Amino acid sequence: MPRIIKYLGYLALFAASFAIFLYWAFPYDALKERVLGEIERQVGGGVQVSAGDFEPYWVTGIDVRGLTVEGPGEAGPTPLLKIKRLRARASLIPLIFGSKRISFELEIGDGEISGDARVGVDTIWLDMDLDDIDLASIMLIQERTGLRIPSEIDGRVKLEINQRQPARSTGEISLDFDEIKISGSVLKLGEMEMELPDVVLAKGAKSGVKMSLGKGSATFERIVLAGGDLGLDLKGKVFLSSRFANYRMNLRGSFTVSEKLGEALPFLFIIDSQKQDDGSFPLSITGRMSRPSIKIGTFTLPM
Repeated sequence: MPRIIKYLGYLALFAASFAIFLYWAFPYDALKERVLGEIERQVGGGVQVSAGDFEPYWVTGIDVRGLTVEGPGEAGPTPLLKIKRLRARASLIPLIFGSKRISFELEIGDGEISGDARVGVDTIWLDMDLDDIDLASIMLIQERTGLRIPSEIDGRVKLEINQRQPARSTGEISLDFDEIKISGSVLKLGEMEMELPDVVLAKGAKSGVKMSLGKGSATFERIVLAGGDLGLDLKGKVFLSSRFANYRMNLRGSFTVSEKLGEALPFLFIIDSQKQDDGSFPLSITGRMSRPSIKIGTFTLPM
C-alpha cells in the first residue's frame, strides 16, 4: 500500500474519531441555556422560553422537543406558543466561510413549517413552506383576542427582510385557507366581551391571501374568506414605515354575513342600510395601524 494512502487513512480515522468525540462530549446543556436565553433576549417583553429534550442533530444542528414560549400574565406566566418539535441545522460549508445558512423544521400541533434561512449583516432571507397549520395551536391569539381558531392553512413564504430599513424588504406570501373556524369563544373588545357561537370563516379552495412586498409597500392581491358564515373580499396596499404603528393601510372590498352570524351579532342592524343589491356590504380600511379608519359604506365604525 502506498505510504500516502496509509497516511490519508490515518488522517480520516482521526477526523472521524474527533468528530464523534465532539458530538458526544459537547456541552449541550450549556448550549441549551445559551440558545433559549438568546431567544428570550431577542423577543423581549418578559417572554420566557423553556424546552424538554435538547439533542444534537447532524453535527451542526439541534433537535428540540417540547419548546414552550410563555409571556407575562396577571396570574403568572401565560403560554403563548407550544412547538412539539424543532429541528435546525447550519450548513457546514457556508459556516466555514463565515456565512449563516440554517435549514429548519417546526412541528406545531398537527402542522409543520419547514424551510431555509440565511442571515447577513443587514438582511435575512427566509424561504419556508406551511403545511396544515392550526391557529388554535398559537395560544397568543386566544390570549390577546379570546378567539380559539381551529384551521388548516397551507402556503409559501419567501422574504428578503432588511433589518435596518424594513420598508426596503421584498418578497411574496401566498396562503391557502382550507378551513378556518371560530370555536365557541368570547371575543375581547377592549374592556368589553362578546360571546360568539361556532362560526365557519372559510371552507374550500377559494379562500386565502396573496401578497407581494416591495418598493416600500405590501400589495394585497387578494384577501378572501369564502364558503363560511363570513364572506370577505379585500384588495389594496399597506405602506411600510420604520415603525409598525405608522404603517398606512388602504384596503377596499366587501363582506357578507350569514343569517347565523347575523343573529349572533345583533348590532349589525346599525349598518343594514349600507347593504348593496347583491347582499354584501362595502368595506374600506384606511389610516395608520395605530389608529385605523374602518368604514362600511358611509358608516364609520367607532374606534
